[in-house]
Amino acid sequence: MLSDRPYMRNSYQREGTSVHIWVISVLAAAYVIELVLLSPWWPGGGPLIATLPLTSAALHGGEIWRLLSYSLLHDTHNPFHLLFVLISLAYIGGDLVPRLGTKRFLAVLVATILGGGLTWTVVHWSHGGTYFGAGAGVMGLFTILALLEPQREVRLMFLPMAFNARQILWALLVIDLFCFVLYEILGAFAPIDFSPSAHLGSMAIGWLYYNFIHAHPGWTRFAQLARPAWLGATKIAQRPSNTSRGPQPLGPEVDRILDKINHQGFGTLTVQEKKTLDEAKNILNQAVKRAP
Repeated sequence: MLSDRPYMRNSYQREGTSVHIWVISVLAAAYVIELVLLSPWWPGGGPLIATLPLTSAALHGGEIWRLLSYSLLHDTHNPFHLLFVLISLAYIGGDLVPRLGTKRFLAVLVATILGGGLTWTVVHWSHGGTYFGAGAGVMGLFTILALLEPQREVRLMFLPMAFNARQILWALLVIDLFCFVLYEILGAFAPIDFSPSAHLGSMAIGWLYYNFIHAHPGWTRFAQLARPAWLGATKIAQRPSNTSRGPQPLGPEVDRILDKINHQGFGTLTVQEKKTLDEAKNILNQAVKRAP
């Protein structure tokens, strides 16, 4: 039978649905549930929905889950806000998930939502308010994308021209800072219906991730800090180089790194792992040149 032949067997692993598509599905499903629970046909749904948005009064009472649950709710009278969030997640997630990997993408998304919620809480701790929506998480993810690809062309639906990601990031930062200083920090309502403090907190998390975890692992950076002169800086003993011990086999280490890229994405590699890949590439190129 044909199915008995090795080349006809379906032995490869099917690629599953990307995690950002699952996030989009969860937000869309949450919006439908929100519409149902707030409808006249479900009179008891209002109190349940009221346990999810972020409020300073609720956090005073210890309801800390709201620092994350607020991202599940969106304005039922303005579906365009949710539509913007879903389109942005599809665009940004399609680029970031292959770079970061599934677990890291989810961790970064949760961190940006949490960072936005904490920043909003600090600003509104005294004068109160209510905040909900996944816009903060989108801002944090876009910050990472803009730092990774600053020259990436981005076309906005309502403008006939294109901008690069860095220009859009700076524009968003200026708008958020302007509204934060002149309106939100004073307890006034901004002319645009959004919370700049949540955006700024989420963008800060994205910036910290890129600079201390993605591009330059934080522990590596701290390990390279020299002792100040006033503390009596001393010379650090240099480790003997690998060349003094002869060439080391790279095969098993390269296999491990390639497996890590396959499961977690290239962006999860450390500086040393990237250097190992470069060494393996150089060895392979030299072997090809020597071949007759």
